[in-house]
Order: sequence, then structure tokens, then C-alpha cells
Amino acid sequence: MPKPGRAIDVSAPSADKIHYACGRVHLGEGWLNVDIRPSGPANYRYVNLIDRHPFPDGCFRFGLCEDFIEHVGQADAFVFLIEVYRTLLPGGVLRLSSPSCEGVLSRHYASLDYRTFALARQQAFSELGHVHFFSRQSVELIANHIGFDVEFVNPGESRYPELRGIDARTDPINFHADLTKR
Repeated sequence: MPKPGRAIDVSAPSADKIHYACGRVHLGEGWLNVDIRPSGPANYRYVNLIDRHPFPDGCFRFGLCEDFIEHVGQADAFVFLIEVYRTLLPGGVLRLSSPSCEGVLSRHYASLDYRTFALARQQAFSELGHVHFFSRQSVELIANHIGFDVEFVNPGESRYPELRGIDARTDPINFHADLTKR
């Protein structure tokens, strides 16, 4: 497995769109797929997303990140979003999707008793490796502080054609937001 210091050295990415924490879902032409797996197709690179990203400032027009920020602590999610901001062009957009705190509460914590809470802890956190759930309000607060404008959208929808129909996860537990770099 590559060491974190061995992330790719990219002075000019061949793609202007980036798929963060892609897992086994690799987007095609025009997209650079990145994750911490050691290998993948030609348009895949190993990148530690909770460290400084190996890309120059302002090199991407669009980004996609689904189901990642709930797997890292809040401080690491801040680093990730700050690095995304740095590497997006002005006016660049990140499609961000993650299970929302509101959705998790509604689905897993509907009943207010210990048995429900113990099962919810197992299902919402332990089984899936989730660490922290952001609410829509906290996403907007953090993103605005960094320098993004935030628009919450329905899955598959966006004012940007490049981001329409791109969501792999359409579960209502998730929020979907387009974060535009000011």
C-alpha cells in the first residue's frame, strides 16, 4: 500500500473534474478519481484526502464527494473542505452528499428508549464506520466560513449540467448540496 507521502505529484491534472473518495465507483472521461486504495484504472490516483491534496491551487471546475465526510472526524472534514476550496477554480463547484444528522435521527432514533438508541448506534455508526454526521445547518455554516455558497438540491438535480444525474446515492437520509467557491 502506498505511504501517505507518496501521493501523486500533479502540476497540471489532465481532468478538470475530480471524484473524491471514489471507492470502487470510477467516473469516466474528464474525471480524476481519487481515494486511499492503492490502485485503480488509468484515471485513478491514490490521495490521502485528510492531508494536503497534491494539486495546485485552482485546477478543478467540478468535484463530487459522496459518503466520505461522515467517515472522518470533524477536524479532518474541515481539512478536506479547505483543500477542496483551495484546488477549485473561482466559481468551481463541489457536489457534496452525506447522511445528514436530520436523516439519521429520523431513521434510527425515532423512539426515545435505550434499546432503540443501542440499536441505532450499531446501525448508524458501528456497522458502517461512521464517525460524525453533519446537519444541513452545520454544512452551511462551515462551507460559508470557508468561502462557499451553498445550495441544497434534490438527488440528481443541479443547475450545472456536469453534476446532474451524477449521484450514486439517492437515499433520503442523505443531503445533497452544491458548494460553489466564491
